[in-house]
Amino acid sequence: MREYREKYKFPKVFTFLVLCLTILELILLILQLYFTVSFSLPVHVLNIAGADGSRVVLYNNMSAKDPSYEDLKTFLKADITDSIPYDVNYFVCSDCAEVVHNNAEKSGIRAAFVSVDFYDREKGHACNAFNTTDRGLVFVDCTAPVFYDLENNDAVVIMKIGEIYKLEGLFGSHKFLDTTVKRYKIFW
Repeated sequence: MREYREKYKFPKVFTFLVLCLTILELILLILQLYFTVSFSLPVHVLNIAGADGSRVVLYNNMSAKDPSYEDLKTFLKADITDSIPYDVNYFVCSDCAEVVHNNAEKSGIRAAFVSVDFYDREKGHACNAFNTTDRGLVFVDCTAPVFYDLENNDAVVIMKIGEIYKLEGLFGSHKFLDTTVKRYKIFW
């Protein structure tokens, strides 16, 4: 009987290893499918709220393309989201970033929603990002400031962790937000 057990010890270990590798491969396949599918779905609901408490919903155009920097500026100049005044009860930065994202995707421009946290503020902020074909990743903030009455509120954001959230007006306007970026997350 002892010879029988020792004779079949190796096949049992081998079978166990094959089973473990098969399970590992299955887990990797599931993860690969999850990440491939979840980032290319046409609708992405974020756990971020707008002024009315409803969650941000991003509508992605599966045929949207990355724009050139000039195409991005043309889109932003035509988009009127930045003319909607900031109102804590009606329209906040997350609403603005949601509308800009959805308008860009509807226009065939691939866009991202960006959630930003700061060191010295309890509440975060939202803006957008575009992966331009000629300048790479460009962050854009189109939120209309509360105390400013600018003709156009679109601004490029210089986004670096540990540095001031620096805004540079795209069309001659300038906004100011004196706070330091703690972290940000991009949702495509």
